[in-house]
Amino acid sequence: MKYIFIFTALFIQNTLWSHPAEPPCPDLVIGAVEVIEYQKKCLILQYTIYNQGDAPANLFGEKRKRTDNIVVRAYFSGDKQLNRGDTAAGATYIYQKDVPNNGVLNTGEYYTGIIELDRRKKSSFVAIILLHADAMSTLKECDETNNVAWMILN
Repeated sequence: MKYIFIFTALFIQNTLWSHPAEPPCPDLVIGAVEVIEYQKKCLILQYTIYNQGDAPANLFGEKRKRTDNIVVRAYFSGDKQLNRGDTAAGATYIYQKDVPNNGVLNTGEYYTGIIELDRRKKSSFVAIILLHADAMSTLKECDETNNVAWMILN
C-alpha cells in the first residue's frame, strides 16, 4: 500500500508540473545588412532574413495581399535598441513574386530583399540604422525579441 501511495503521488506531481512539448514554430532573424547605393536623397540597403526556427515561416498573410505580408521597417537611431525616440526611415512589404516556394521559408532558408530609406530624415547625431523584420507581427514566432538588426552608418 505504501508503494502505491508513493507511485500515485509522484504520478500526480509529474502530471501537474510537467509541461507539454512546445509545438515547432518559425523564428525570423535579420542576418546581413549592407548598403547597395548611397544617393543624395535616399539610401538603398540589402538585407537577408533567415528562418532559424523549427517550422516553416509563411511570409505572406492570410489574405495573401501585398499589405497583408511581412513588413520590414527601417529606423534611424542613436543606439542599437529600437525605442520610441527612433525615426522611421522607410518600410517595405515582402512581395509574392520575390519569394520562392510560394512565400514559405523552411528551416535554414533565407530571403534577400531591398529597402529604400529617406536620408533626409537622418539627423547629424544619428549614426545607426535599425531594421525590424515582421514589424506588424504578422507571423507568430518562437522568439519575437530577435527581429531587430542594426548597422552603423558611416
